[in-house]
Parts: sequence; C-alpha cells; structure tokens
Amino acid sequence: MDFMKISKYNVFIPYSNALFIYNTLWNTVFVIKKDKVKIWGIEYIQKYEIPPIDANAINVLKEKKIIIPDHIDELNLIQEKLSRAKLDESRYTMIIVPILKCNFRCWYCYENHEHKRMMSANDLEKIELLVYKIIQTKNNLKTFDIQFFGGEPMIGYNKIVKPTLIFLKPILDAAKIKMTVGITTNGYFFYKGESVFFA
Repeated sequence: MDFMKISKYNVFIPYSNALFIYNTLWNTVFVIKKDKVKIWGIEYIQKYEIPPIDANAINVLKEKKIIIPDHIDELNLIQEKLSRAKLDESRYTMIIVPILKCNFRCWYCYENHEHKRMMSANDLEKIELLVYKIIQTKNNLKTFDIQFFGGEPMIGYNKIVKPTLIFLKPILDAAKIKMTVGITTNGYFFYKGESVFFA
C-alpha cells in the first residue's frame, strides 16, 4: 500500500456554490459543489490529513495532485525547477515596476506606497537599450518573459506598460523570440472595463 500525504501547495477558493482547489505547484484544479464538501473530506485535507473516503475518490484527489505519494519532496522539486531555470539560456525574464503606488491598501501587502514616482521616459529608454543588449548577447534566447509588478502596475499602463509592449513586440518578432507577458495586478482597471492592449 502506498503511503500518501496532502500536498502543501493546495489553495482553497470558495466561489458561488462551489469550492475550487488549486494546486499551485502542480497547476491542477479540482472543483467541488459546496454541498459535497463533507463527502470529499475537505475538512481533513485542510488539516493535512488523508480523508476517510472511498478509494475512487482518493484516486481522483491523487490524479489532481491534491494528495501525493509520501516520498515526493515538493520543496526539493521547486528548488530543482529554480536551478534549471537559472541555467536555462533559452529564456530571459525581465521584471518592470512602473510605479510603487497602488490604488488599494490591502492588509497583506508589504509595500508601503510612499514612493509615488512613476518610471520616466528616460527609464524606458534604458529598458530599450537593455533589451537590445540582451538580444545581441544571448544567442540561445527563445523566450523573453516580461513581468509587470508594483504597486499597481496598471496605474502606469498608458505611460509604461503599453509603450513597452508596443516597443518589444516587433523587435522580438524580428529576432524570432517568443514574448510572454505577466502582470501582478489587483484587477481594478480590468474591472472598470478599461481597454487593455497586450501585444
């Protein structure tokens, strides 16, 4: 018999009449109707205990990596992934912080929001020069990953985010380098229905 344990990377998200369980390490999602939560033994899983449920249900939870074999060291897997990423010359990640200011004051946020200065046109020029240098010096580059962070980066959407994407897209396309874009945002500006351009 295999010994099992609960993954440390399950996130429980109640929404409407369902409970979503998202595993951030394995990138899996399991959805349960709220009236079935007890049947699936979710209260046990939230306490990192294997639930007393039938084998078929356990197999579903194993398939979604909510429950994993006891011998798997998830932290070690993350460390290995990070090590591989550091050695991967085919990918470059650039993090841009357009502004540290934010339109919210979330209790869990570690930013103090005292720095309200937005990146300048001069900062954008430096980013452009850096991108050219990266493309010229990294011969094996296949993916350029650009991440916008803050504060709330969407405050700087029109002045920083959009111009950066408009500048980068044709350069990377010409060099046959795939561009991926990520943005850490509270979503307010999307909620407001502001039109957003992503190259």
